[in-house]
Amino acid sequence: AKDLSEKYNLPRELLGKVLQSLARDGLIISQQGVKGGYRLALAPEKIDFNLIISAVEGPIHLVDCGVSDDCGCNQLDYCNIKTPMEFIQLELTNFFKGITLKDFTDKYAAINPLIQIQG
Repeated sequence: AKDLSEKYNLPRELLGKVLQSLARDGLIISQQGVKGGYRLALAPEKIDFNLIISAVEGPIHLVDCGVSDDCGCNQLDYCNIKTPMEFIQLELTNFFKGITLKDFTDKYAAINPLIQIQG
């Protein structure tokens, strides 16, 4: 975590929380000790951006009614944008599911040498 923080100029505390979230959701494995650190728990082609975002931020949802009909909205019974928002929500989720960590590194590593993911 220290090396990542320094290499990418990220606040160590923030990075620690992100890494804990990724580990909790089984995307990375934390190893304690002198030669400890973090490694991917799955192959990069098995980790999509929906999993990453959900691990760090929680499930992606544009509006509360997309998560539950018990959202507290008093307009829900006659809302005319709920169905279109559900469609957009599904498309957004599918978009992020369609980008894997491998896709990202394959496409952008040549552009930015800082992007290096090892399994």
